[in-house]
Amino acid sequence: IEGNRPVCVDVSCIPVIAGEDWEGVVRRFSEDYDGTVTLAAVAGTDESDQIVRVAERCVPSAGAEAPAKVPHSVHLVGFPPTRITRELVELLEEAGVTVLQRQLPAVSLVGLDRYMEAEAQLLWPQSEYEPMYSTLFEKFPMKTVRITPPFGLEGTRRFVHEAA
Repeated sequence: IEGNRPVCVDVSCIPVIAGEDWEGVVRRFSEDYDGTVTLAAVAGTDESDQIVRVAERCVPSAGAEAPAKVPHSVHLVGFPPTRITRELVELLEEAGVTVLQRQLPAVSLVGLDRYMEAEAQLLWPQSEYEPMYSTLFEKFPMKTVRITPPFGLEGTRRFVHEAA
């Protein structure tokens, strides 16, 4: 990259899902580059922190009237936007579990306004989302399940069992 023009690094699904050391790469690049280096909305960045500050307003305060729960319903949090997630949703629906929302990698503030309608939320095991989990999603007063990765037949069975 020529000069010192600002650079925005979009750390999206591929390096996150593959478990690459994107933080180290960005840090090393930032040390060697004279311009400003920023990150797109990955958990823990300034942009995601702004999302958390806005979204925290949607977390019900103590004594707030809770909406009626949708029976046997969950939210999926941090699940990658892949065909596998669509297949997992289909498995849950076949098992009688309704998926109401998916949050992260994108955060829907409109969805958070109705977040308490679910009986539980399932958190995908993704280290990059931990700041968002702890500062926002784990603060919702609902059952939270940190699922085991649904990889392979046994992992998929375990996932459906944990979700149900």
